[in-house]
Amino acid sequence: MDLSKKEVANLVGSDTDSGVTDTLYNFGSSLVSEIQERASAIDSKATTILSWSTAILAFLFAESSNFSTHPEKLFLVSATCFGVFAVIFSFWALRSRNQWEWPGDDLWFPSPLFSSADMMKRHYVCVFHAIKTSHRKLTEEKGRMLSYGEFFLMISALLLGAGIASRFFPLIYSFCRVHFL
Repeated sequence: MDLSKKEVANLVGSDTDSGVTDTLYNFGSSLVSEIQERASAIDSKATTILSWSTAILAFLFAESSNFSTHPEKLFLVSATCFGVFAVIFSFWALRSRNQWEWPGDDLWFPSPLFSSADMMKRHYVCVFHAIKTSHRKLTEEKGRMLSYGEFFLMISALLLGAGIASRFFPLIYSFCRVHFL
């Protein structure tokens, strides 16, 4: 459960001990850093998914003329559709990074609070809370898009593998029929 901005401002009000303010400040700073690290890990995975999906699509495009039978073409079209979905979702996971909120100079340099370091820390605790809340929501969205991209990549790869394997079924069947039946 996230507290509202007003609730956080009330909790870190002027009657709070400065040691509590320091603890909240350090914890808020570490939370923002952790969320940024999670988002970076998601971005790295989304880039990998985007790369593999694009590679599958490039292979399918380059080899599409070699898929000649109906089952092969069915696998080709299906793998292409799922590959396109994987590209779209992994791109969306990367794209959402543009929506990150950062404090402006008015929040970073609150001139009325320059006279008290403790009041500035209290102010920054509220700023960290707002950043943590917005970044966590975006990180959750990025993670959801990444999981969709992973799913579609897996399906595309399986369909590609099945399409390639379907080329060899007649050869395997003929081999088995001649040698074992």
